[in-house]
Amino acid sequence: MRTFSASEARARFGQLLDRVARGEEIMINRHDKPVARIVPEGRDSLEEVRRAIQSMRENRRRMAQRKGFKPLTDKEIRDAINAGRR
Repeated sequence: MRTFSASEARARFGQLLDRVARGEEIMINRHDKPVARIVPEGRDSLEEVRRAIQSMRENRRRMAQRKGFKPLTDKEIRDAINAGRR
C-alpha cells in the first residue's frame, strides 16, 4: 500500500484514482498520521471479512470435535501448496 500526504493526494487525485482503479490501495496521511484509505470498489467490507473469519473459526471448532480428527501439520500444508503450484 502506497502512502501519500494530504497535500500530495490533493495535487495528484486523478492519478491516485487511476492507481486505485487498477487495484492498488492508497493511504493518505495528515501530519504523519493515517486519516484515510482509498480502496478499489467491490472489495469486501470489514464486516464481511469479520463474518468470514468467524465462520472459519466455527468450522474449525466443529471439525476439532469430530472423532479421530487430526489437524494438518505446517509441513503438510506447505507440501500441499507446493504441489498445487506445479
